[in-house]
Amino acid sequence: MTDQFTPAWYIRQMLAREGVTQTEAAARMGISAAYLSDMLNGRRRVSPEIVELAVDRIETADKNAARLDLHRLGAASDGWILDRAKSQFKQEG
Repeated sequence: MTDQFTPAWYIRQMLAREGVTQTEAAARMGISAAYLSDMLNGRRRVSPEIVELAVDRIETADKNAARLDLHRLGAASDGWILDRAKSQFKQEG
């Protein structure tokens, strides 16, 4: 998959716009810099929980727009809606 228009791409754009390094972002998010680097470089999946951490702890301008954009990208690129539906089905079943 191309990296364009994925949650990882968006988070990298957010870091650049906010002037935040990956190391600083990881510290703010409470994760290791290596883990964040793996996600931003496609070696690990960016989960909805990571999106929430990134928006809450890095984005300063419009958190609601960033959250919406990131969740839309995740749904389109990683099938988050399908994952969430499967999880809910297992919990209800």
